[in-house]
Amino acid sequence: MERRAARVPADGPKLRFDQQRGKLIDADEAKAEIERRFRADSQALFDWPSRVAAEFAAEVGADEPTFRAVFEKHVRRFMKDRARWHDGEGGHGREDHAA
Repeated sequence: MERRAARVPADGPKLRFDQQRGKLIDADEAKAEIERRFRADSQALFDWPSRVAAEFAAEVGADEPTFRAVFEKHVRRFMKDRARWHDGEGGHGREDHAA
């Protein structure tokens, strides 16, 4: 028995109407916005240790420069893993990392 792919006619007027109503968005624009947000969140996370290291170090009774260095190392490791995941390479975060 031969199977044929079902053909679905394009509903151009409905698609145009939905786009005008804001129900549809341009895929390239959506991808660009996702990338922009990813980069902004990445930069904010990279900047975070510098903003909070002194407060965190004082809270746990640690030396601020040492605490900041360790915190930054772990943020960089996390972001490296996330970048590999974002690029489709996996990276689940608990591999053996040599720093």
